[in-house]
Amino acid sequence: ERRFEKVFDLIRPGDYLFLQFAHNDQKLGADTAPYEALLRSVVAETRERGGVPVLVTSMQRRRFDSRGAVVNSLEGFPDAMRGVAKTEGAALVDLEPVSRRFYEALGPEGSKRAFVHYAADTFPGQASELKDDTHFNDYGAYQLARAIVQGIKSGGLGLASHMAADAAPFDPARPDPPHTCSL
Repeated sequence: ERRFEKVFDLIRPGDYLFLQFAHNDQKLGADTAPYEALLRSVVAETRERGGVPVLVTSMQRRRFDSRGAVVNSLEGFPDAMRGVAKTEGAALVDLEPVSRRFYEALGPEGSKRAFVHYAADTFPGQASELKDDTHFNDYGAYQLARAIVQGIKSGGLGLASHMAADAAPFDPARPDPPHTCSL
């Protein structure tokens, strides 16, 4: 689809490129070698253009076992990204374990409030119930955006100096209650 081509046409020295993909790659099989090769290629191309690559592990889906623990739905892809970040010396925002802690803090039922789970007729023209354990609503997206901000700050990225000074630290085990988020 030539998306990387477009990105590399637009990237300028000093730009940050956040790479977060592979959320669906495990559906193609457990072999992470092509994924790792693509990550290395994008990291190299970003650096060639003077950009700063930041690898972001995928967030888990909302799947729980009988004990209330999140079930890994990403196979070895987060580990593959961590490995590439280490070998390439690239910045890493490790969203995968943060997403686990966030969902587990809310619990199997409460975590529905972070995803697209809505009764029929919640929105105009929405006749059917919506149940999506992969995509976030405003609340879930905001909490994971806070996790990214936390990762930028704790990762020592220069971009952190441009963050709002009052951005509170994010603890995924103690997320904002869903009712307090109105975007």
